[in-house]
Amino acid sequence: MRAYLASSIGAVCTAALVLPLSQPTSALAAPRITAPRDAEAAPGSTRSSTQSLPLTALASDRASGGAPEQDAAQGLVRRAVRPFSLLGVVWDDADAELHGTVQVRTRVRATHGWSGWQDLETHNQEHGADPGTTERDAATVRGSTAPLWVGDSDGVEIRVRAAEEPGAEGAARELLPHGLRLELVDPGKDPADPARPGATDIPALSKAETEAGLAGAG
Repeated sequence: MRAYLASSIGAVCTAALVLPLSQPTSALAAPRITAPRDAEAAPGSTRSSTQSLPLTALASDRASGGAPEQDAAQGLVRRAVRPFSLLGVVWDDADAELHGTVQVRTRVRATHGWSGWQDLETHNQEHGADPGTTERDAATVRGSTAPLWVGDSDGVEIRVRAAEEPGAEGAARELLPHGLRLELVDPGKDPADPARPGATDIPALSKAETEAGLAGAG
């Protein structure tokens, strides 16, 4: 099933909750990630929230005097963030491809332990909106990786590296898409189902208790 991950709280919540939940190390069927914007639900709310973090050049790979997108590697060092469970990377041009690798690791909120590096699917055209569709033509649509469900987390580290052109002298690297950002989504919690008026919880009985009750009734 194809869904589209929007930046507004309501849309993100809807998109995130309809996605099939898989194991933390597996990528989900890709939604479309649109224009990023920070949003946070009120305390105690069951709504979703998003965080949008611009990637920067990694110090060890920074190109001298070049524009940010000309750096061979971008990312974020380990940092604490607001709780989230779903993540993905977006960039400005929906038609641009990210030729390279995207790896992320996250901190488990309950144990404070860090996961190993996980790969994100980068082939934008395989999971993006189809050409000529309303979603593809929308001004807010961005290029994106496939999203990754990581479970309840409160820390993140990411690295994006451009692919090397095979056979090129000096192993020249392709440029990364402009405007790379990490999107973190907290899909919120399902509100408890309210009890129906007049409903009463009935405890389950064992087979012996049931038979004894029937015998007494007789």
